[in-house]
Amino acid sequence: LRVQLIRSAGERHSLERAEAAQEARIRTAEAVSGARSRLIRVVMHDMRSPLLSVLNLAEALAARPQGTTLGDASVQESIAALRTCGTMCEHIISDMLDFERIDSGRLELKYQPFAVESLVRTTEHTFGGVARRKGVTFSLPERGCPALALTVL
Repeated sequence: LRVQLIRSAGERHSLERAEAAQEARIRTAEAVSGARSRLIRVVMHDMRSPLLSVLNLAEALAARPQGTTLGDASVQESIAALRTCGTMCEHIISDMLDFERIDSGRLELKYQPFAVESLVRTTEHTFGGVARRKGVTFSLPERGCPALALTVL
């Protein structure tokens, strides 16, 4: 009788561990699903802005007088804006493909030289306004400051 009780307690403990593991797997799957849904919403929002700009620029170009040439300054500005929007969309799509590569274990990192100061300045230009609106101080050292190189290294 005693051996049977120990065996039953062991079986009960194993069953409880299996149930806990199953619940953990379910919570993890729900968290992953929620994260993917949020990511898709953010990406779609990020894609919408440059795509709407492309459509507006195309309409503006189509509405120009018939004699307008590609050499006109306003046309060149619109073309440059179209390129910028296209590049933004391409980067967003590339980032999404990188997530897929990470999930499948196929992401390969490429080591390439880049200008750190340019990257930092672009980051400040891109996110400085958002940071200020949220009350976050975002400051960078003066151009060519050796502290920038030391901080990054």
